[in-house]
Amino acid sequence: MAAPERGIFKGRSRCVRLMVRDLIIESTALTKSYGPHVALDSLDIEIRQGATGLVGPNGAGKSTFAKILSGVHKPTKGVIKLNEKVVDIPSPMAAQELGIALI
Repeated sequence: MAAPERGIFKGRSRCVRLMVRDLIIESTALTKSYGPHVALDSLDIEIRQGATGLVGPNGAGKSTFAKILSGVHKPTKGVIKLNEKVVDIPSPMAAQELGIALI
């Protein structure tokens, strides 16, 4: 049996083409705590060009992550990279200057 074409994932009844695009945002060990409550626990994520949403169950940290990216909250620890450069996002204005806004 021949190996599948690169960039193709073959499921039971369908074939999905995986698109590898430029990495835009990356976080490593991103954590946000409010006192003893941990709202975001060591998030490692890569967001590539063309991503259109962030999905997860209630309490997963989606809003906290969005607020950190948009400068509303500062992470307790961790690193955020934008276009492969480490960035600090201390305010919504700083986020806007980097091209990030929360709508």
